[in-house]
Amino acid sequence: MTQENDNDDINIDDRILGILKNTLLIRRKDLIGKLNKEKASKLVKRDKLNKRSKDGLSLITINRHLNYLKQIKEIIVLKQPEYEKYGIFDKDKRATYITLAKNSDIIKHNDIVIKALKSNNPIIKRNSLTEIESMESINLIPNQLIELSNLLLKEDFESCQSIIRIILHNFDNLNFPSDLKKFQDNLIQYYERQELKIERNTKAHIIYMLGILNNEIIIKWLKEDVQNKGGYLKFREEKLIEDGYYCWSIARLIERHKTELFEFQNSLPTRELSTNVFRIRDQARINLQTYENNIKKFKQKLVDVKK
Repeated sequence: MTQENDNDDINIDDRILGILKNTLLIRRKDLIGKLNKEKASKLVKRDKLNKRSKDGLSLITINRHLNYLKQIKEIIVLKQPEYEKYGIFDKDKRATYITLAKNSDIIKHNDIVIKALKSNNPIIKRNSLTEIESMESINLIPNQLIELSNLLLKEDFESCQSIIRIILHNFDNLNFPSDLKKFQDNLIQYYERQELKIERNTKAHIIYMLGILNNEIIIKWLKEDVQNKGGYLKFREEKLIEDGYYCWSIARLIERHKTELFEFQNSLPTRELSTNVFRIRDQARINLQTYENNIKKFKQKLVDVKK
């Protein structure tokens, strides 16, 4: 079953394996959605006049290919509680998740690498960080991500900078820690302990992720930064950008607090400081449409993550 005799002569087996190559675990429903999205896109390009974007592969066809790949041991189908071992908690207890058979070795390898990160030997620690960061096309599983975030409160400053970049990469791939509350607590504690020496890019990464998770702490940080810690006494717009306050992910949060921030803006002693707050609010209004366009994919995935 290596070739599907449909009108597009598409190799469905290869398409399934291609999707699984870029993610360790995927919900069966999401995999089917990706397959049909690809199918619809190809049909629209082929026949723009008819615009048959609703056309897709039948469930019978997809299941036939999945069963075939399972039989030849290319993929593994996980049921609850098998996928809960990896930190995936699905509200639909009947849901199944699919992974490449070879991914079990990748998961075990990543577990070993994360364990090595806890070593007191600086060479081993550095090797483990380099190893994880080198695997940009491979996501970590939810349990591994929360374990990494726990290390933010224990590891040295340089290691933590790398850990945040690794988690950010997974965020952008819609891959989240298993415990979002614990993750946010870890991120906030790390930032508030290290904020005076933290790199701006790292600060922007933290604000970006907390913005996606709609965390109100960003408003508190914004006020503190404008008043003293951020060094905005002399207006520098590029610093606001570098620190993450122009990021699309916080647009809805800033807009929701517009009255509070307007009153805060009016309470500031100088025109320069007041202008800083206005610029942030104005940029948030500009970013609202980008926020609405981008946040949909995150929300769809986050509903399946245990809060």
